[in-house]
Amino acid sequence: MDEDFMMKLEAIRTDPRWDRPIIITSGYRCPNHNQAVSATASRTGPHTTLRACDILVSRMDAVLLTSVAYDHGMTGFGWHQRGDYTGRIIHLDDLPNAEGQPRPHCWTYS
Repeated sequence: MDEDFMMKLEAIRTDPRWDRPIIITSGYRCPNHNQAVSATASRTGPHTTLRACDILVSRMDAVLLTSVAYDHGMTGFGWHQRGDYTGRIIHLDDLPNAEGQPRPHCWTYS
């Protein structure tokens, strides 16, 4: 993983507002896997550049994690909060602003 991204994750994990384990369900993805598992991502994306992860979290903890992550420099927030609690995640990334891709950016998965 990207060292700066990992430092942000550690800062989130140890932040007194969170201060609990972070359970990562998806970190680095090779380009082929990234394309296979995402309806919108191509062979590239923050998972393939070591700057994203999906974290197992639900309900009010998801709201709290989003707030803490934003304060520590995360800029991408994808919410999947439907179905069984064991599959509810938040995607976090720290991509910079880019033309056509302003940050911060939030979305939901259907």
